Amino acid sequence: MRVGSSCLVAVLVAAIAALPSEPLTPYGGDVESVTPVMQSAGADASQPADADATQQQAEASIAQVEADVRLMDSFANAVRRDLTEQDKVKQGIIHALGYFRRQEELAQDERDGCHSKTQHLEDEVATLQRQIKALEAEKMALAADKAMLTEANKKVLAQVNSVFAFGQAVQLGLAFKGVALDGAPNASSAAAASGAS
Repeated sequence: MRVGSSCLVAVLVAAIAALPSEPLTPYGGDVESVTPVMQSAGADASQPADADATQQQAEASIAQVEADVRLMDSFANAVRRDLTEQDKVKQGIIHALGYFRRQEELAQDERDGCHSKTQHLEDEVATLQRQIKALEAEKMALAADKAMLTEANKKVLAQVNSVFAFGQAVQLGLAFKGVALDGAPNASSAAAASGAS
């Protein structure tokens, strides 16, 4: 509306500047060269024509001003429509940017969650790998213990077999000795009986 007021003032100034700056005379001459008698004689004849010309010029100026005002109104309406459309486009852009920003934040949160899960799984894998290495080392130690125990068991079994064999030999030796002891009294008694006879 400031632009419209400035244009209106400029048009009015231009219309005023277009008006004749010198006083009108009935014959187009200089005012001082016309005698009072001639002025009074021609005043009645020239006044209607000058008034008509002035009125026509004023009406033309007013019409031009009104046309300019209508143009300014049309221009202002167009500017208002453009501003409204720009506001709508701006709001749409703001909403779109807000939507994209929210989507980006959600995607970032999802990436962070996936990264956290991946890190957790990597930690679990590393822990399992350490446990597997520990179990493998324990398995090797148990295998060594098993071999040692197997060897010790063989030795123990050999010793047990040796003791068992020794025991059997002792038992057999005692048995033979007992048989010999049992047979000696019988022989002496038989000899005594034969001597008595």
